[in-house]
Amino acid sequence: MTIKYPEKFKEFVEQTIERLQELLFLQVYDIKIKYQPHKDGDIEADIEMNIQYLKATINIYSCVLEYWPKNKQAIEEVLLHEMCHIIIDTIRKNGDEETHVCWLVKILRESE
Repeated sequence: MTIKYPEKFKEFVEQTIERLQELLFLQVYDIKIKYQPHKDGDIEADIEMNIQYLKATINIYSCVLEYWPKNKQAIEEVLLHEMCHIIIDTIRKNGDEETHVCWLVKILRESE
């Protein structure tokens, strides 16, 4: 089933992703957005990541449209939640504290 996502919604999502990338120091990541039909359960979004190549795809499911346009904060929280997975996954999959610090320094330097 094909879902028609409003263009204004897509613009809002893309602008929010850009703003959150800056806030979270994730500008070096190539983050794509896929607008998907409904997924079983209450899943609003999920993320696929390739930390090694600094790439991620956020899948947004149609149930998020229920927030549009009255509750933009809820949409921002969904996107923020997914983007935090990039940080947490990197920490979880990498080794010791020194690895985490080096990764963070790399991200901060490349985002200048």
